Amino acid sequence: MTRSLIRKSTAPIVAALVAIMLGQAPANAGESQDKERGQERARRAFEQGEVLPLVEILKIVRSRIDGEIVEAEFEREDGIWVYEIKYITKPGRMREIYVNAQSGQVIKFEDD
Repeated sequence: MTRSLIRKSTAPIVAALVAIMLGQAPANAGESQDKERGQERARRAFEQGEVLPLVEILKIVRSRIDGEIVEAEFEREDGIWVYEIKYITKPGRMREIYVNAQSGQVIKFEDD
């Protein structure tokens, strides 16, 4: 009786471990995979000379904002690579700055 109880209680854990080993990601892993794909796209674009390195973009952004950077995304918009950088202003507002990843030119600011 004890053995079957242990088997029943550990079955979901074993199933989850098997799913992970077989490469089946849990439902909330999609966001993490999207970020990894974004990082990979950014790395390839940089290696091919299509974009400036993020460190240069961040220097440009820091000179234009009055707050703390909390997130950076890399995506293609209207045919150009863009860094979308979220930051929190000193008064506490969440904002976004969009920067052309190739030229470093600020495209726009938005409230989040």
